[in-house]
Amino acid sequence: MRAALEIVEVPILEPAVNEVVIRNKFAGVNGGFDTLLRRGDVPYVKLTPPFDLGIEAVGEILAVGG
Repeated sequence: MRAALEIVEVPILEPAVNEVVIRNKFAGVNGGFDTLLRRGDVPYVKLTPPFDLGIEAVGEILAVGG
C-alpha cells in the first residue's frame, strides 16, 4: 500500500555524546513481517504509528559523538 510509505529527507546533524552517524549502504526489507507490524497483526508487538520498520542494515560510520 503506497499510502503506508513515505520518504523523508532530514539534515544530518553532528552526533551527540554516545551517538554515531551511519551512512546506510544496504537495508533489509522484510515485506511479510513488516506488513504484519504495519497492520497491527503481531500480538506481542504494540507499536503506535508512525514508527520505523526494518532492523537489518549495513553501513559506514561517518561520525562519532564525543
